[in-house]
Amino acid sequence: MAHGLNRICNIKRFIHIGTAMACGINSPNPVPEGYDGGPSTEHFLEYTHSKYEVEKRLKEEIPGLPLVIARPSIVVGHTKLGCKPSGSIFWVFRIALALKAFPCSLDQRIDVIPVDYCADALYLLLTKPVLKYNSYHISAGKNFSSSFAEIDASIAEATGKPPIQGYQQKSYSQITQMRSQYKTLLGDCNPRIVNKAIKTYGSFSTLELAFDNSRLIDEGMSEPIPLAQYAGLCELTSSGVLISEQMKFDYK
Repeated sequence: MAHGLNRICNIKRFIHIGTAMACGINSPNPVPEGYDGGPSTEHFLEYTHSKYEVEKRLKEEIPGLPLVIARPSIVVGHTKLGCKPSGSIFWVFRIALALKAFPCSLDQRIDVIPVDYCADALYLLLTKPVLKYNSYHISAGKNFSSSFAEIDASIAEATGKPPIQGYQQKSYSQITQMRSQYKTLLGDCNPRIVNKAIKTYGSFSTLELAFDNSRLIDEGMSEPIPLAQYAGLCELTSSGVLISEQMKFDYK
């Protein structure tokens, strides 16, 4: 698409929306905006690798393209609509709370942004007449990431239930030993897909990566909204929706 447009249009700006995890798992923490680990990058998933490859090829194959790279971190929920538009990835938190077990500790933090914040940031990057940089994170950053304990407290306050008790940090192999309890704790689900999801998102949760967002803020974007501020709304708008149904947003 970029090649085709570049041949027939006078492009003012071409925004590629990638992912913050294109940085790889061996990146510095917090991850600087515009970071590129090069050939030594250890990619988290084939998906994140593909995003990195697109960035690389756009730069190499169309050097004159007025390219701006936007790398959102994890996008979960909406600050006013919760999970009504999409339950993508929020089900991961529901699984962890239902099992009372996940590979991360409750004190570890995760960089999450709401979809409306992400959309506003992309609109700013698209419409601002002049940008100072060519690569940005759309992220919570170190200051606005939320701990799993804070997310749980937000859900507890919204639902009127007590915060989680008896939570245990368990490895992936230890959690898979709970397979026989999945349907009791999670409702009707496919244990194989649940295991796959826990392996992927459980591994990510232990990295505790934060993605620097100082460039985006410098361009005039407002400070991000921590997941802990609207996780309760996400939970309330997930009421009555099976975890397996929400998983379909990410696992077709």
